[in-house]
Amino acid sequence: MTAITLTAQDKNIKLGVNLGLASLDSDVESADKSGLTLGVDISKNINKKWSLITSYNYIGTRGLDYIPTYEYAGYSGQYQPSYQNQSHSLDFSINRNIHIEKSRLYFGLKAGIGITASKTMMDILNADQITYAKEANDLPYRLAGCPEVICGVSSIDYEYITYDRTFETPAMTQPSGTSMGNHQLFISVPLQISMMLMVTERLDLGLSINTRITTNDYIDGIGNFTLYNGEIRETSNTDLYQSYRLLAYYRIGKKEENLTY
Repeated sequence: MTAITLTAQDKNIKLGVNLGLASLDSDVESADKSGLTLGVDISKNINKKWSLITSYNYIGTRGLDYIPTYEYAGYSGQYQPSYQNQSHSLDFSINRNIHIEKSRLYFGLKAGIGITASKTMMDILNADQITYAKEANDLPYRLAGCPEVICGVSSIDYEYITYDRTFETPAMTQPSGTSMGNHQLFISVPLQISMMLMVTERLDLGLSINTRITTNDYIDGIGNFTLYNGEIRETSNTDLYQSYRLLAYYRIGKKEENLTY
């Protein structure tokens, strides 16, 4: 691949946009990985290797799995409400550019700190305005995913709660009774690995894998908890955003100096 000459890259500012798919790694297990993420950022190169980035990012995720219910000798399957979450983050990051000699291709490693505003709504009521928790209690005796060592059976029937996906209830209360509110503000840590291609002296296109470490366990509407001897006990855990993105950057700046790769 032919080399490309950049003009005053160490003095340039880059304007970037990104779009991709997102998911939330949390207490509520979900196979739904079709959440949306999009963002914009401004990057200022310190030199050829390092840059400072200010960015805004939106992430929308949902947990839509059908949750099996079971009861055996006082043990019940954990009821996990279906949730919808939207978050907005303002990030301040540093990026390390790794250039391949005489190539248009380069890689980026980015880490920073962000302020995230999050809102979570729950699908608590079914179409008949009855809580799914009560629906679970009213189901006939069933076992779903109950280990043989506990239930003493190898062949099990099961029944599922199905959600209507209306997300009508603000997330307010945890299993322990602790109120957290459906609007939350917390610190997060955005991380990114990217692969970029210099298409022209001004335009870069690429792909990235992103993780956002949060300081919050209630993004999905519930805290992490386990059922121990019939008693709910919360355990320490934090929810984690993950995403895959398409990136585009456009350089602006004076043409004062040539840098060739």
